[in-house]
Amino acid sequence: MKTTKLSPGLSRTQSPMSNGGNGNSPQRKITFKGFKVRPALPEKFEEQTAVKLLNAVTAIHECRPVQDSFQDLYKGVEEMCIHKFAPSLHAKLKNLCEQHALALGEQLSKQIQTNSAQEALSCVNSVWEDYCKQMRLVRQIFLYLDRTFVLQTAGLLSLWDLGLRLFRDRVVCADQIYARLLSCLLAVILNDRSGEAVDRSLIASATRMLHDVAVYESHFEPAFRQATHDFYREAGKEYFQSLDVADYLKYCEDKLADEGERVLHYLFPSTRKPLLAAVQQELLEAHIAAIVAKGFESLMDHDRLQDLDRMFRLFAAVNATKELKQAFAVYIKNAGRQIVSDTKRDDSMIADLLALKARIDVVIERAFARNVQFVDTVKESFEVVINERPNKPAEMLAKYVDMHLRSGTKGGSEEEFEQLLDRVLTLFRYSQEKDVFKAFHKTHLSRRLLLGKSSLDMEKAVVSRLKSECGTSFTSELEGMFKDIDLSKDIMEAYKADTQQKHNLGPALMGVDLTVFVLTQSFWPHAIALDVRLPTEIAELQQHFKTFYLNKYSGRKLQFNCAMGSCVLKAHFLKARKELSVSHFQASILMLFNTSDQLGFKEISELTGLGTHAR
Repeated sequence: MKTTKLSPGLSRTQSPMSNGGNGNSPQRKITFKGFKVRPALPEKFEEQTAVKLLNAVTAIHECRPVQDSFQDLYKGVEEMCIHKFAPSLHAKLKNLCEQHALALGEQLSKQIQTNSAQEALSCVNSVWEDYCKQMRLVRQIFLYLDRTFVLQTAGLLSLWDLGLRLFRDRVVCADQIYARLLSCLLAVILNDRSGEAVDRSLIASATRMLHDVAVYESHFEPAFRQATHDFYREAGKEYFQSLDVADYLKYCEDKLADEGERVLHYLFPSTRKPLLAAVQQELLEAHIAAIVAKGFESLMDHDRLQDLDRMFRLFAAVNATKELKQAFAVYIKNAGRQIVSDTKRDDSMIADLLALKARIDVVIERAFARNVQFVDTVKESFEVVINERPNKPAEMLAKYVDMHLRSGTKGGSEEEFEQLLDRVLTLFRYSQEKDVFKAFHKTHLSRRLLLGKSSLDMEKAVVSRLKSECGTSFTSELEGMFKDIDLSKDIMEAYKADTQQKHNLGPALMGVDLTVFVLTQSFWPHAIALDVRLPTEIAELQQHFKTFYLNKYSGRKLQFNCAMGSCVLKAHFLKARKELSVSHFQASILMLFNTSDQLGFKEISELTGLGTHAR
């Protein structure tokens, strides 16, 4: 094997079997050898290069032109690092930057002491912007150092972070600077809160600077929150005394919105939650009881739905809906008691309660966002109200239903009646005296059915809804009353057919139209059967029907009760003829005058037997 010298440090080794590149020859092997003598650095290389680089940094700090090109400076940093001079270069650079930060601190301390707050912030902003530009230029020159030595050495900050640290320690947190800076910043923010025109960009620049040098959360935020508490504590006392509740709530809402805008303009998102909490604490939480006592009832009385909605939202934000709910319950109970307890308002009791319930429902829907707790409060409060006075509300509820069933659809459509029935049943659910309601409703129902004063479909609709509310046992008797009415119609049709076929009525009775309701005694309200002497014509008709009925239904017992009966009499007066709708008892008295022109009380009593029942 022989070796051929190619160049310094490079040789080629060739096998004796080589034939100069024939494809069948063995591969050649190339080896590399280092220089025997390492190239020497220029004399004073480290010192001269460091001076050149530091002079460039000084020129940047002093805002002077840099003599060397950035390419040469970058190359100088690279060579310093390659030749292991990075530690000393980094130490010198750090020392120079620290001296520059100290000088800036001394300069800034003198400038901001006598300036106004806004001028001081402007001065700080100018220094900060210049410093950041200088640090970016320095980092560009020393980028190789930053990405090699600094990155690979534990415990060292990047050049940018080092610059921020120096600015924080030697400028921002220097004696007499931070206190003045903070006071100026808070003063300008106070002016902004007071409605004065301020340069918000200066505030934003200052807070960004504090955030960048890592003192925003630790130093600025606590002081800012305290200033916020102090400002709104005094504002809350002043405006709560001078404004009514509606205007004060609007003021609170506006101030919360203003603080939210301040976060967007010149604060950081982390400040939003504690900032709004401070405002809410001073403007709302400190005055919750006073707000409710001063204005809630008035807002309710005047249906101030927008203001009530604002109150609900603001109270919900500070977890004070409990106090609002309690005030709401007190209002409903007081308003309801005024209706239920006033005997002069008995006739309008249910209508007034329904009107109150309708108002409360609107408040729940449009002001309290159908909050479940408030819905439950309405239920509990109306239960107290409707049961405040024993028996009477249940009685008047039955009377109210009776009035509307008598009027039928004259007062509106069937759909409107269904809506009314829904509202009435809501009050019915609140009542603990449902049996009292049932008793009065049963009595009114019997009169309507026997006198034909209502729609049978509407009556059945009411009973069906009651059945859904209270079960079958509650309405079984009422349903039995309907069955009796239906069966009575069938019986009367059979009776009239039988009468027409047999013609067994006298001439005087042929023109009389008799209607009899055969009722099951256990279904209907108890009525005392009075032993009254009816007119001969009516008595004969009753006997005729009784004979027919007992022949048709043998084994049954039939007892006439005229207490609920009615008659239509044709009366012939001197000047006109009239039809009189009267009760059986009234008819018995009037028909006495068919044979007599004048009768006294004693005579009428003896002839009819009514006097024995007079109280």
